[in-house]
Amino acid sequence: MEEKNHHNTASHANVKEEKEQPSQKKSSKKEGKRIAELEAQLAEHLEGWQRAQADYKNLKARTAEDVVHARTAGMTDALERLLPVIDNFESAYGAVPEHLQDDPWVRGIEFIRQQFEQYVQEQGLERIEVQRGDLFNPELHEAIETDTTAEGEPNSVIRVTRAGYKQGDRVLRPAGVVVAGEQKNDE
Repeated sequence: MEEKNHHNTASHANVKEEKEQPSQKKSSKKEGKRIAELEAQLAEHLEGWQRAQADYKNLKARTAEDVVHARTAGMTDALERLLPVIDNFESAYGAVPEHLQDDPWVRGIEFIRQQFEQYVQEQGLERIEVQRGDLFNPELHEAIETDTTAEGEPNSVIRVTRAGYKQGDRVLRPAGVVVAGEQKNDE
């Protein structure tokens, strides 16, 4: 009888399992669906975080570029404003009579001018080199006058009237020059 009872208990358990299986399948489907939803949310949040990280990295790079650009623009503006001061130093020193050139105060002013020029050169300011006979270059020179009576090849520099300056590749002020024009024949 015990065997029969054992058999009954086992068959009763099988019936119970069969009844629970459809319910477990529903629960399993719900859990699977919930896991899929959570994985999708996780992927969405991860993607958003990665996008935010990339945006932040780009912002930092742009900000660094903007700072460099602002510094360069500020320095360029300051150097442009100093050009007339350089011109005045040169004019004043050029006007000193020869017999006073060795006076201590004249040498002192010349020393100050040299220090000033050294400083602006350290900031990237370069004088545009122009020689008599150079071909006129509108990117580096500004034609102040055309002289048709002067000797020289047409469209060549005869004389520099004002120094030109550049900072790197950027021309801050073109050199002022007198250019030879076509000579007129008086026949």
